[in-house]
Amino acid sequence: MIVLVAPSSPLALLPVLVPLLSVAQAPSWQSVVLTVRSVVRFLSVHTGLPALLVALLLVAVGYRVLKRSIRFLVQLALVTLALVVATELGWLRW
Repeated sequence: MIVLVAPSSPLALLPVLVPLLSVAQAPSWQSVVLTVRSVVRFLSVHTGLPALLVALLLVAVGYRVLKRSIRFLVQLALVTLALVVATELGWLRW
């Protein structure tokens, strides 16, 4: 039984998180392709649109989501960098 005490550092949770993270595995490319193919086929059947048009719409929407996600990740990296620099200069104390 694992008892978690309020840790003084986030690294104190590392022994608990490592077994949980080691169980999770990235899906293979083959399973990703099969899933995407199934989704396109399902949407094509249930909307009446040709599969090529459904795939085109999914690519366009995916591109817009990816673009926004990248913009968010860049902003997150800049804010993290600013916090690290401010901490190193002594302007912030944690």
